[in-house]
Amino acid sequence: MKTIIAATFAAASLVAQAHAADAPLIEKGKAAFTYHCAACHGTQVVSGNQHLPGTEALTVKYEGKEPGALEERTDLSPELVKSFVRNGVSVMPFFRKTMVTDAELDAIAAYLSRNYRPASNDSK
Repeated sequence: MKTIIAATFAAASLVAQAHAADAPLIEKGKAAFTYHCAACHGTQVVSGNQHLPGTEALTVKYEGKEPGALEERTDLSPELVKSFVRNGVSVMPFFRKTMVTDAELDAIAAYLSRNYRPASNDSK
């Protein structure tokens, strides 16, 4: 049990160190998200009690199990973010490298995955 607790703390420490090292990239990602993504996925309420279209669609899709706002999610890995941006999903179009560069996408992925917590495989 002590080994599991120690490993958990060590992993959390590594994540914190990685995020601290990536702070400039995360800040670039926030700016790139604001520029490229926030028009659909921002947190503003725009009509009545509805959010922007991407945020509202995800709010409806996840029925409160996950936040509709991407910036509040903890289940977005960098790889998942990159896949959705490059390939599109549902009504979200794909974005070419001429629209969102690889460097911008790396930064956006770092920003949106800054709170990433992989799903536990525990069967409680």
